[in-house]
Amino acid sequence: VSGPPAPRRKLPRIPSYGGRPQQHEACPRVSVLVPGGAEESLRCTEDKLTLRKRKGFVRVALETGASLVPVYTFGESRLYAPVTRDKQLLSRLVRLQKRLGVGTPLVIGDAWWNAVVPKRGELHTVIGKPIDVRRFWRKAECDDGEDGYTFTDSDVDALHAEYIAALQTLYRTYQPVVAPNAPAMFEIVS
Repeated sequence: VSGPPAPRRKLPRIPSYGGRPQQHEACPRVSVLVPGGAEESLRCTEDKLTLRKRKGFVRVALETGASLVPVYTFGESRLYAPVTRDKQLLSRLVRLQKRLGVGTPLVIGDAWWNAVVPKRGELHTVIGKPIDVRRFWRKAECDDGEDGYTFTDSDVDALHAEYIAALQTLYRTYQPVVAPNAPAMFEIVS
């Protein structure tokens, strides 16, 4: 599926890149975006990632030239117990979270009187190979006559699919080693 091309524009100035994405390798700063957000916080006790429709982080990477790095932490979903698994209640909470703009998981941690302290458990974070997004850039002339870069919605979709595939490969590679009791694969939802 191909969408209309994105408007031609200069890439935004990012202090860590000095406004010039070609200096990316020379600048060792890191920015982190967690695409799951408030909706995923309600599923924090399940091996489900809220990622299917989340493409904003891919757009930000394309706009700034920052590489996408697949990262997965095994064991996070075992740190808390859910207060409820009632789908109707959870769906109401998702709507409330969207309205309020704040996500609060309904969980019990180490003890019922202190829900915020997680249970004891091992966490193993694995980091995949960075995905260079600049290969999707196309030179374009901006409205002010200067050179800039552009990308299309189909570029966003292709990069998003590549990121999910890299995350799944990372999981399949390390799950048998660091978390043999974890599910064979996480589930990607909305």
